[in-house]
Amino acid sequence: MNGLELLNRVKQLNPNVISILTSAFEVQNELRFQRYIEEGIIDRFIQKPVMISYLCQEVNNQIMLSKAKSKDPQGGKLNY
Repeated sequence: MNGLELLNRVKQLNPNVISILTSAFEVQNELRFQRYIEEGIIDRFIQKPVMISYLCQEVNNQIMLSKAKSKDPQGGKLNY
């Protein structure tokens, strides 16, 4: 099982899990990657190398977005 398959399985088990994928490989052009972004299986992608301070900020951003989304009375996806 690779990372994309793992994320798909995790989201099947719990769609509320926030996923941030990091990779040093060029995955943005892969069809499965694009589909997973569109379907919300991957919430955020960060290209490696990444500074830890940036990664921490992105984790905080995703937490804040998740909290805001859970307060959305219509349950819709927020634009960001």
